[in-house]
Amino acid sequence: MSSVLVAVPGELGRTVARALRALRSLDDGQPQLDVAVSAPGDLAASRPAVDLVIVDGSLPEDARRALGDETPVLELGRDLKEPLAPGPLRDAVLAALERAGHGEIVAVDPPLREALRIIEIAAPRRAGVLLTGPTGVGKELLAQRLHRRSGRAGAFVAINCAALSDGLVESTLFGHVRGAFTGAVSTLPGAFVEAQQGTLFLDEFGELSPAIQAKLLRALEDGEVRPVGGARATTVDVRVVAATNRDLKREVERSRFRADLYFRMATFVIDVPPLCERPRDLAALARKLAAEHERSGAVTLSVEAEQALLAYAWPGNVRELRNVIERVLSLAGDGEVGIDELLGLAPELSAARGREAADGTLADVERRRILEVLRGGGARGQVAEALGIHRTTLWRRLKRMTAPGEGAPSPDPGGQADNDSAPEAPPPRSRRRPT
Repeated sequence: MSSVLVAVPGELGRTVARALRALRSLDDGQPQLDVAVSAPGDLAASRPAVDLVIVDGSLPEDARRALGDETPVLELGRDLKEPLAPGPLRDAVLAALERAGHGEIVAVDPPLREALRIIEIAAPRRAGVLLTGPTGVGKELLAQRLHRRSGRAGAFVAINCAALSDGLVESTLFGHVRGAFTGAVSTLPGAFVEAQQGTLFLDEFGELSPAIQAKLLRALEDGEVRPVGGARATTVDVRVVAATNRDLKREVERSRFRADLYFRMATFVIDVPPLCERPRDLAALARKLAAEHERSGAVTLSVEAEQALLAYAWPGNVRELRNVIERVLSLAGDGEVGIDELLGLAPELSAARGREAADGTLADVERRRILEVLRGGGARGQVAEALGIHRTTLWRRLKRMTAPGEGAPSPDPGGQADNDSAPEAPPPRSRRRPT
């Protein structure tokens, strides 16, 4: 149970408290809340031990010192009066509660909250976990969450497989002994040993070469690693979590990735959707990043500026959003950043706005592009590859396009007799291997 202290005076404080108590029924999956109301002036004296403090305006310095740096604080604006209604306040409260329970992760939209639910199930088990989704969506944050919830006493060790050559990957993962190759001037234990009784996170997992895939599979199956140039193997107890932006199932079908390693890791497959498919997460995350900026007290984003952020596709996902917020708030003058100033400081948003004005809404542009590729024929997997998106993402967008009142795309315009081109059910978000 999460505990929340509402330090907001008067009727607004009582309204916020009532809204918080109702959130569980309004948003399935929200943790049970213990909500208390306190006068703002009592915070410094009472030193409450809670998971989240909600205040109206800025938190007094003496109260901040009493709470300590570890207690999250959500500062509400005085003009936000309806926490039960969909809108900025409700999103901000939900996002703050998620951060209190999930660290730096902002999860307001159902897709990411579903991913967090599966992580809770998978965390205490030893089964493999594969995180899928485009670059920049925060897969490493989810892996860190899984490690914290696993109860494992060892370290969390992250390796970017795409940044290393084959020889360096092997040495980085399994270690090497002194003199094993030119430049090996000392013995290196390797990531598996460093993550003993902890979690090893393999980012860009799909970039591993076949030779490294075979050695990694042997290490997972045997629970032993042999350093490069070493004569003896070391027994390891390590939970391996992998992440990729590739469609590994398709790579397996095309013999580009080992099927046995894929199924060893794909007991739980957790798909992390792109930011453009999570508008409530995007809005809450933009506000969070703006509030965390060093100049957050001197500059804010107007409603029109926030709407422009929501209209952009964010191909770089959370990483790109963070960079844009940092740039805009650093270069903007004090006060409110309007739409014209935002577009001047972030020209990529201006270009997207121009295309939207010329071609219709972004949804119209997306629809036309998907229909154009579908009419060219091919299975769903081939269409997804041509569009540069994951098959799961294509399925979600086709489902949205074929909602009541929308024009339904032909399931196989090119006449392909491929099972992939028939209407399909959504891929499961978790898959358990029979034991």
